[in-house]
Amino acid sequence: MKKIIYTTNKVRTENYFKKFNRIKLLKSLIGNNPIILDIGANKGQSTEEFLKNFKKPKIHCFEPQDQSINILKKKFKNNNKVIINQSAIHNLKKKLSFIIMISSALIQVVCLVYISSIQKAKIRLI
Repeated sequence: MKKIIYTTNKVRTENYFKKFNRIKLLKSLIGNNPIILDIGANKGQSTEEFLKNFKKPKIHCFEPQDQSINILKKKFKNNNKVIINQSAIHNLKKKLSFIIMISSALIQVVCLVYISSIQKAKIRLI
């Protein structure tokens, strides 16, 4: 009798990303000397990865939060491949309010409450 093994979506996703090479894909699309916009640069995690994997990138980091900007400036102060911009990116040309959350778990709860209030659905924590 043949044994059938079923995997969960989580396992399939984890296996996919183990095989997926984001940098290889990016290099095939944009080459080794790209201009990269790191929108929502946070603490520079993606910027570090780009610097490590591309020969001559020019990276423009966009980040509105003071705390993250200070980290970015300190981390990349002597790197002329990185340009730090303290701003948020949006498709509107006007000034908007910006809410800073203290944790990603809190963001998930706030989003669920907001969606729930619009759809009158039950709140489910994730």
